[in-house]
Amino acid sequence: MSTSSLLTIRQAADALGVSTRTIRRRIAEGELSATKQRRGKQDVTLLDGSEVARWAQVSGLSMTADGIPNDTPPAVIGLAQEQDEQALAEVARLAATCDGQAETIRAQTVTIEALQGQVSFLQEQVRLLTSRALPPAPVERRTWWQRLTGGGNGADSA
Repeated sequence: MSTSSLLTIRQAADALGVSTRTIRRRIAEGELSATKQRRGKQDVTLLDGSEVARWAQVSGLSMTADGIPNDTPPAVIGLAQEQDEQALAEVARLAATCDGQAETIRAQTVTIEALQGQVSFLQEQVRLLTSRALPPAPVERRTWWQRLTGGGNGADSA
């Protein structure tokens, strides 16, 4: 069974316009095969949609592809289709917003990389200017007496 055409008992019953009890009886009598799949904490009975369609044809039932029974008033179907169109329009709007935000993120990434390059350049410039602008550190000069005796600064000898 492919997962794309799996129907729950409720979905199969709605598509055929019969009760869930009818579908359960057909499974129990072997006219329809079903598998159980764990979803969360409960087992769900699933039927192959193509098998349900074949059984409906053999039984003389008409199966609706969208699960709307054949006796549904057109106004209700129109309302459902309008809601579907509104949902699709909202999805398209959200997708466009996501695309715009992704483009903004890409542009900001390029800007950040350029600024990081400038930071490295400016740090090097600061290092160069600091080394040129400051006088060299004074060399400590020892007196002739410190040089003679090998001593350090004058404060040590008392």
